Amino acid sequence: MRLSKVTVIMMVLGLMLIYGCGSSDLLDETGQRYTATIAIQDLDKETLTVDAFRSSCDGEPEPYGPVSAAVTFTVNDTEAAGITLTNYVIEYTPLPSEDGVSGIVMPPTLDSPLYGGNLGIDILPGESASFDITCMSTDTKEEYRVKLGWILCSDDVTCNADLTTLDAAITSMENAIIATLANLASAATQAEVELYTDLYNSQTEALNLLEAQYYTLYYSYVPPYPDLDEGRYRIRITFHFEDATGNDRTISREATVWLGNYDNC
Repeated sequence: MRLSKVTVIMMVLGLMLIYGCGSSDLLDETGQRYTATIAIQDLDKETLTVDAFRSSCDGEPEPYGPVSAAVTFTVNDTEAAGITLTNYVIEYTPLPSEDGVSGIVMPPTLDSPLYGGNLGIDILPGESASFDITCMSTDTKEEYRVKLGWILCSDDVTCNADLTTLDAAITSMENAIIATLANLASAATQAEVELYTDLYNSQTEALNLLEAQYYTLYYSYVPPYPDLDEGRYRIRITFHFEDATGNDRTISREATVWLGNYDNC
């Protein structure tokens, strides 16, 4: 049976009641004394939609970077032993997603687990610590794009030919502007100054338009078939720590995110 996108979203909302960004995942021990929360951030903004495709913003490359997790770890019982956070493991699990064509599919498997170490964060009883870690690198975003089959315009023969044509037109316009500036510098009359000034302004406007067209085309993608609208993943982060009595312990947090081509202009 085909699940509608609304049905999928309702399922996810149900999961978020358990694994939501701001909820606590308690350590499974008597007293439940240790808690942790994570908030997924793309471009330093808390979100569950991760931009995995760099696009154009009015002729400029779209802001783009790794995804972080803002972590708060608390020893919430004053009788609990203090701890030292040592390292963490990140795992990505693909979840059923809309394919944009016929129904629900599984997005590609991403390389995991990923390991991070040398945290060296000490937390005393009754205290907490907040810190950020990278939970998805730009390399992982690129891995998602490549495995999904999306290619940049520059990787497509026909589209790249259009880029080459635009690049030649930009170079030609830049040379024309240099010549106009030279004429403006040697203008002998006010009429010539006004003529070359107007020409310079129109050429500059034309250059800006050509550059906008170039970067819009450069950061466009040739879609695969079927077209996956959004890839849904569960990010699981397991933190390893040692308590003051020398016991090694772990606590895990999870968040569901969507990878897609989102506008961050």
